[in-house]
Amino acid sequence: MPQDMQNALASAKMAEANGYRKHDESVNAAGLFKNKSRDNRRTPDDQNTEVRDLRQRIQELSELVKTQKEMKSDKRSQQDLAAASSEISEMKDQIQSLMSLITYMNAQNKPQSTNDRQNTPDRNYNYQANGRQVTNDRNNFSRPCFKCNGRGHRQRQCYWNGMAHNLSTAQCQLCQQEGHTVNFCTKFDLGNRLKPGDRHGRSG
Repeated sequence: MPQDMQNALASAKMAEANGYRKHDESVNAAGLFKNKSRDNRRTPDDQNTEVRDLRQRIQELSELVKTQKEMKSDKRSQQDLAAASSEISEMKDQIQSLMSLITYMNAQNKPQSTNDRQNTPDRNYNYQANGRQVTNDRNNFSRPCFKCNGRGHRQRQCYWNGMAHNLSTAQCQLCQQEGHTVNFCTKFDLGNRLKPGDRHGRSG
């Protein structure tokens, strides 16, 4: 541990120069984030090593900050105190930047979960399946028609002309619907209107 203020300042500057500067370029949070985001070729092992190095540097800086604070408690000149305060502030900024970088790198190392994708149902598949189910329900409608009480069709699809009594068990030979006979089928009436001379005498 440095014994006086001058040695403490020299140690702090040496730590910054050796540990946080490369090729005369000061390492700061913005530069670190920029470089990390650009370099996607690092393996998880490389990143884990970098995280350990950063934590070691944080520990060293924290010890230097503690030393500087202890040195400030001694009676020194105003110039020395101002220099010490500046160094402490700079080292604290470096510590905060490195901690932010570690958080960012840890977030990048987390693998994306594939279980959520596997467990999430395919919406398109469900939509298609539901669509087929609705179509099947329409084609296989088994409840009685509200108009003629015949089964297998809905009221809006019913061809019973409403004449006479409906026969829920009868099946029209013309439209194949249950609930009425040929004589009371709207298709039969339509045929008579188109060909008034052609009368169908048979009953369904």
